[in-house]
Amino acid sequence: MTHFTNIPFNEQGAARSLMQDIQNMQLRMYGKCFDVEPSYSNSMQELFLLKEKVLNDMKKWEEEFKVIDPLKIGCDTNGNSRIVVHWLSFSPKAKTYEEALSISRSIGGKKYRGKRYGGGIVFQESSIFSLTKLILQTI
Repeated sequence: MTHFTNIPFNEQGAARSLMQDIQNMQLRMYGKCFDVEPSYSNSMQELFLLKEKVLNDMKKWEEEFKVIDPLKIGCDTNGNSRIVVHWLSFSPKAKTYEEALSISRSIGGKKYRGKRYGGGIVFQESSIFSLTKLILQTI
């Protein structure tokens, strides 16, 4: 069981719940949870501030997410996660599909050959957040 050294015993249940919320948000955004062991000695106020920071990051991420509009698709034959984005996500830098494909190849994109997502570029990536940031840095 986890012990929060600087948090009174009667508030430790709330602290665990708060830490679980933070980890769930991190998992959604980054595809993984960060090591939170050092946070166990923090006060409730510091945990609330950490949650607010993660919430603000999440709001910014969701705005960027709407611009790129990634879609997780099935894994490849080797079991690797794949994400498809439309070529228009690379505009205004790319004016055509071929230009977008050329730009995306520099960050690992390939032409999506499936029929479900026309004009798509596929990436072998597990985290939508890191792919979105990478695309935004590229364009």
